[in-house]
Amino acid sequence: NATVAFMLAEIYYQKRVLADAEKWAQISVNQDAKNKWFLELLAKIQTDAYKFKQAAESYQKLCDLDPKEIDHYINWANVLIKDKKVEEAIKVFDLAEQRLGISDETTGNKEYLFMVTGQSDKAVVELKRLIKEFPNSSKYSLRLAEHYKREKNLTEAERIYKDLLTKQPEIGNAHMGLYEIYFSNGKDKEAYYHLNEGLKDNKLAIDKKLELLISMIPEFSRDSVKGNVFLGWCKTVVETHPEESSAYAFYGDFLLNAGKLSEAREQYKKALEIDPADYKLWLQLCAVEESDANWNMLKELSEKGLELYPNQVLLYYYNSHAWFRLEDYKKSVRAANAGVSLARRDDEMLIGLYTILGDSYNELGDHKQSDANFDKVLEIDPNNRYVLNNYAYYLSLRGEKLELARKMSEKTLEIEPNEPSFLDTYGWVLFQMGDYNGALKVIEKAVSLDGESFEVLEHLGDVYYKLGDID
Repeated sequence: NATVAFMLAEIYYQKRVLADAEKWAQISVNQDAKNKWFLELLAKIQTDAYKFKQAAESYQKLCDLDPKEIDHYINWANVLIKDKKVEEAIKVFDLAEQRLGISDETTGNKEYLFMVTGQSDKAVVELKRLIKEFPNSSKYSLRLAEHYKREKNLTEAERIYKDLLTKQPEIGNAHMGLYEIYFSNGKDKEAYYHLNEGLKDNKLAIDKKLELLISMIPEFSRDSVKGNVFLGWCKTVVETHPEESSAYAFYGDFLLNAGKLSEAREQYKKALEIDPADYKLWLQLCAVEESDANWNMLKELSEKGLELYPNQVLLYYYNSHAWFRLEDYKKSVRAANAGVSLARRDDEMLIGLYTILGDSYNELGDHKQSDANFDKVLEIDPNNRYVLNNYAYYLSLRGEKLELARKMSEKTLEIEPNEPSFLDTYGWVLFQMGDYNGALKVIEKAVSLDGESFEVLEHLGDVYYKLGDID
């Protein structure tokens, strides 16, 4: 029974027992050669078994049996291509075209095969036939223009793009094609005009637009005039794709790099309204608030972010930093310790969290924990200037481990000898060690570099007092 044989063939095919599957499929076809389902299964099995010659014969029979089904011709051609018989595959599409007419599936596939086999002249002929057959479709003209661009025939590519835009001014791909041509020829004004027009086409995928703009950032971020032009393009993308969070996020990224924190903040907020689950957006907005010293907002943002992402260490860092700046040191310690438990081998993150813990514990008067966390930072990064300076200064204020404080402070000056705060710390360590003349020399240098710091001036006054210069 042909049907039973077909069902057995299907069972063996699903189990990937191809030899038995082919045997039963062949039996079903032998008993009912005009059943397309039987033939189709046999062709699939033969293809999977790498019996391309037999599969091609089966697909040929299918095309004769069901001549209006384009998938049979495509499968037949694909089998021939796998068997390295590309010219025969092209003939299959010739046959399909005779039976079904000119189309993307018939003529378009011929064009593709001519192109990939280096027969570009024949490919152009097929594209021109498609353009003539479908004069209201732009895609074949665009494909032909792209071909001419690859062949460095920019004059012909430009002509095609311009002709398309005369008929349909909004075609983004044509504008983008002209942008590339003009840009490569140094015609920046014309290039940028067509780029902006191309960005206005909402049918053009936003990912393609952003990929292009990202590649241009190095050039346009170095110059303020070009930067403003670039911001205009970002704005165009946002206006063209108002429902895409990536448009606002990209705009925000460039604004942030340009130092326009307030404007960047607004774009990130709009992006989050569209996609509140985008972790990267939470981090970017936190970075804006941190850069702008907006500590209350950073606290609120990081807390909302942690509700969505409770295992993300960077959000704990932002939260602990916000609490530290808001002078709630117990909450700063709690958030930083939670972050440390997640940071594991992330040295950069651990340095940030241990530093906050060192400063926070110092403010709480827990000097043992403060010193321990600063020691952890220096184990990872022995030249960390911030920690070397703060650790030394805190020790000097307490009058403890002054020799260690002196060595750490000297190290900061080896790294950055003219930093006023480092000079002040070193001078104060020397003061605490009783070296008032040494302290005078160092702190006077700090004042000469930064005469507006009340703390440095106060230290200088203390040194004068100890040296008996009370005037």
